[in-house]
Amino acid sequence: MNASQFSLRNCKVGDSLPVLTGPPFTRADLALFAGASGDHNPLHIDSDYARQAGFNDVFVHGMFSFASLQKCLTRVVPQSAIEYIRVRFTSIMQVGERPVCTAIVRHIEQTGNGCHYRIELTLGNEQGEVRLSAEAGVKL
Repeated sequence: MNASQFSLRNCKVGDSLPVLTGPPFTRADLALFAGASGDHNPLHIDSDYARQAGFNDVFVHGMFSFASLQKCLTRVVPQSAIEYIRVRFTSIMQVGERPVCTAIVRHIEQTGNGCHYRIELTLGNEQGEVRLSAEAGVKL
């Protein structure tokens, strides 16, 4: 099922949201994100600097990876319905890696002011290596 056909309201605990696979991160993406965010840390844009610091190459900004993870959720629920997102950065997303986001409904509670969902999200690469994990609260 694609995101446009998906409805969180029809989910039950254990159901998955549509998987989101993005294009591979490029050096141009990192440069554009640095400009937009103001985060010009040379670890993300200068290969020589990153190597001198002990890394194989530049790597994706943590908040840029986090934005990719958030897209998995905002494709199927309005941003205004998100009550919170707690994220844990587990490893570095490398340039050239394709982000793959998965999400599972872990809890649903109907209250007087709406239906509350707790959703577990992960962002990894195509090899299944998790780069970020998160929990989101959504109220519809």
